[in-house]
Amino acid sequence: MKQKILVSSLAFLLSLTLVPRSMSEAANGFARPGSQSNAAAEKDWPAFFAALRTAVKKRNRAALTEMMTPEFRFDCCDNMDENGNGETRDEAFRLWSKFPQHGWGALNRLLAQGVVPASADWISGNGRSRPTLIAPTRANSRQYRGPIADFEWRNGRWWFMSFQYSEFG
Repeated sequence: MKQKILVSSLAFLLSLTLVPRSMSEAANGFARPGSQSNAAAEKDWPAFFAALRTAVKKRNRAALTEMMTPEFRFDCCDNMDENGNGETRDEAFRLWSKFPQHGWGALNRLLAQGVVPASADWISGNGRSRPTLIAPTRANSRQYRGPIADFEWRNGRWWFMSFQYSEFG
């Protein structure tokens, strides 16, 4: 029994070392020395991520809408603006509510795992060029096939760009 507790404790401690605790840890993958944009991104990340986590836990659509880009990507195969209002955030919310374990629940679990800088392969494969963070921490692997969320620094602020989970429905 003591051995089982010790192994569990060690596994937990090891997992903590794999998750960036701050933007400075996560930013090492894309920061350029002297870049004011990256300094601002690093400074603003902790508050943005904390507010995002709170909004997701409370399913606060209004707060989350302010953090999401209007052209939010939420489905690997179909991101249609069904109601023609020029954005896809509302469609994402509808889908997350229809399938809460794969929507709100999956997003909450994913964010709890932390973020890492997106690899150069990930950035180029997704048409990005700006500082980008992704969750979960193992999402840079070419073999990873699970849910993924990404965040991009642009126009002086962080944006929640997408949460894609291919197993809705």
